[in-house]
Amino acid sequence: FASKGAVNYVMGSTSTKPDYTTIPVTETLNKNVGFSPKIVEQFSNGYTFKGGHNGKNKYVDEENGTEEKYKSFMADYEKDGNKVMLSADTYADSHKDQGNSEVSDYNGISISYTNKIVPADYQQTEQDMKDEESGKYVFSYGAEKVEISQVQGVEWEQDGIYYNITAIDSSLDKQGLIDMAKEVIDN
Repeated sequence: FASKGAVNYVMGSTSTKPDYTTIPVTETLNKNVGFSPKIVEQFSNGYTFKGGHNGKNKYVDEENGTEEKYKSFMADYEKDGNKVMLSADTYADSHKDQGNSEVSDYNGISISYTNKIVPADYQQTEQDMKDEESGKYVFSYGAEKVEISQVQGVEWEQDGIYYNITAIDSSLDKQGLIDMAKEVIDN
């Protein structure tokens, strides 16, 4: 994330071993992460819940020299060896819109999509602008170097909870991710 030349970023940690092997109940999530996000057992496209993690995060605002700690929940989903992660938290500052995503509206909720990750101070080339306009790439800022990869994501806010679904090296396309977001929204 970028802001007036200074870099803002999120650092997070979680165990590689799931804290949950079944979807945790509301009371457990409220106790462990302080909120209870919507979690889907199985998406209509076949992605199935495989495990969940409690996360500890830190939002760093270099411009103001501040750090804020907050908790999150992450759920792993799998289908035919492809993996998708659903994450959720309630810390608004870590989700400041940078205006670099494609937005789809669903029942009054904006779902943002990104798929090209660049450094915070990256200046788009003429070709980048054409690619963005055509929909070939949607830029996400915050990487150490320019990457064009199979990392795609959608994010949205609902009832004070910020959700993100990330697919890495997945056969899912933009519409598939948006459809998954709609299922979480409707859950």
